Formats: sequence, C-alpha cells, structure tokens
Amino acid sequence: FGLPHEFLRHGYATKLKVPTMAHLVCIPPGGREKLHRDFACDSGAAGRELTFSLFLAHQWKMEDGGALRARIDASEAIIHDPKDPKDPVQPADDPKSGDPEEEKRCFKDVLPEVGRCAIFRSRELWHEMLTPRHRLWVLTLFAYRA
Repeated sequence: FGLPHEFLRHGYATKLKVPTMAHLVCIPPGGREKLHRDFACDSGAAGRELTFSLFLAHQWKMEDGGALRARIDASEAIIHDPKDPKDPVQPADDPKSGDPEEEKRCFKDVLPEVGRCAIFRSRELWHEMLTPRHRLWVLTLFAYRA
C-alpha cells in the first residue's frame, strides 16, 4: 500500500518504489538551484521517476521570490531540452528575448507556500529554484522505478 500503490491504482503506468529517506534542502537568501532535471543517466539518480517537493515556507509572499520555475510551453507541455539552441527557451538568467509575453509562455512559477507539494516526472521536467529573499526549506522525496 502507500504512495506507489495509489499511483498504480489511479492508472500510472510504471510500478514505483519509495525509499524511506527524503532530502531536506535549505536555499539561503540570495542562493538558487540552477536549471536541471532530477534525473541523470550518469549518477545514482538514474532510476528516479517522480519528484515530490513539499514547500515549508511559512507566510511566504510573492515578493519573497524562491519560486520553483518549471520549463513548459504555452500549452503546459514539458520543454524537453531548454539548453538546445533550436528550442525557444533559454535558462532564466540567459533569456533569448526581452519580450515578456514570450518568456511567460516558456515557464510556470510555483510559489513555495507552506504545504504546497509539486509533483512531477523527474526524467522530463527541467526546473530551477529562483533566488529567495529569505531562507527557503523544501522537503523532497523521489519515487524510483521498481
């Protein structure tokens, strides 16, 4: 039972296993996580299937920054390689265009409000954590392919 069972029960195609350990991350004021995926072929992350990020930021406001920026297009489809020059998206600190409407179509920001949980496919979603003005805590759990 538990989380893997619930995903299978609701039609998720891959059988999952969840370790008994989670990662507690502290992003200090002025810090950030650069653009990445939570899956890497050449590391121990190779089996990661889903990422669960639970935000622990009490009374967070939009002006506090620190959003999780997911690289998706206007239809909310995942952009598979935002570093590819043929792809219309570039990392946030190196935008291709100054057009705010074009940039808006290339990502979705998830504010780190306490209790909010972002769940996404580790192998597919390019994302980054933007710079927070205050210390930001995130508890992350990875579900692996069984």
